[in-house]
Amino acid sequence: MTQDLRQGSGPSSVSGVGRKSVNSAMTGEQLGSDAPALSTNRRIRCDICGAAAATLCHDSRAAKVYACRVCTGLFSRLASGQENFDAYDQQYFKVYRDRRDAQIEVSRNILTLLQKVEPDGSLLDYGCGTGVFLRLAGEFGYSENCGADTSEAALSGAASELGVVKDVELVNLRTGQLPLRRFNVITFLDSIAHIQNLDAVMTTLLNHHLAPGGKILIRTPRINMLYRIYARLAAAFLPSAFADSLYYIPNRLILFNETALRVFFKRYGLEVMALHRNSDYRSTSQVASLKRALRSSFKHTLRSLLVNRLPSLLNPNNSMLAIVKSVGPSV
Repeated sequence: MTQDLRQGSGPSSVSGVGRKSVNSAMTGEQLGSDAPALSTNRRIRCDICGAAAATLCHDSRAAKVYACRVCTGLFSRLASGQENFDAYDQQYFKVYRDRRDAQIEVSRNILTLLQKVEPDGSLLDYGCGTGVFLRLAGEFGYSENCGADTSEAALSGAASELGVVKDVELVNLRTGQLPLRRFNVITFLDSIAHIQNLDAVMTTLLNHHLAPGGKILIRTPRINMLYRIYARLAAAFLPSAFADSLYYIPNRLILFNETALRVFFKRYGLEVMALHRNSDYRSTSQVASLKRALRSSFKHTLRSLLVNRLPSLLNPNNSMLAIVKSVGPSV
């Protein structure tokens, strides 16, 4: 879920509140006319804004990455028939368990911001991860809450985190359905970037699960132009695995910048109430960094430099948090 405000290794860094990907499976056959293009010149429909203006910018065996000329966002289409559910196992969530104190700190900061615009009511945490944010939401006065995820490992951790909390429902999105009710707040804390078939998910949530006047809170990585240029150069001159890492294949499927995020909101009739940019990099001493480098192999050190440290310098404010409200029909 949410990334640590103080920490990270590029925009995909898994710090914060223990999130994961939430998918709506869609195979290459189901994509139909929107299936990945074979040519970099062919334009396909953008998963962010819906415009037929996206062209191929990176092609690997795992996925194809597209850049949209309208909203300027990036999105990935996984190889035909491939889903990334299984990537979110106990090992994936170990990093969140190890950083639980940071998760609590970030969750409290986010809930403090949220209470300024929606002080109470019910909350749906879509992509609830290990449940730290969901538990603290109850302490901040939100009630009759629901956490939803596609990972059994995440939901198991959330059940342990919530313990004896009684008014929280957990839903496995792979085997169950969301409750047939509306929520005052829907949160996507480092989960929206993982969703396949995002348009269908957003449409369902807005039409059936967001209460009138309700708010949506989204926290997601931010990709600036320097980072995009660097990723393109890496794709051209370095082994494909390096570019895959920079584009966060296969985990993150949507990479926003401010423009793409605002266009995305406009598509669904959502008005921005607040938009914050943050750096998610962990503060570490140069001595500690030097010790780690000396213990690491040259190959590991080089990969860390190319995939983590250099992107961090190019894209310092690598995270965005937005709070929006519905103001009209989607466009």
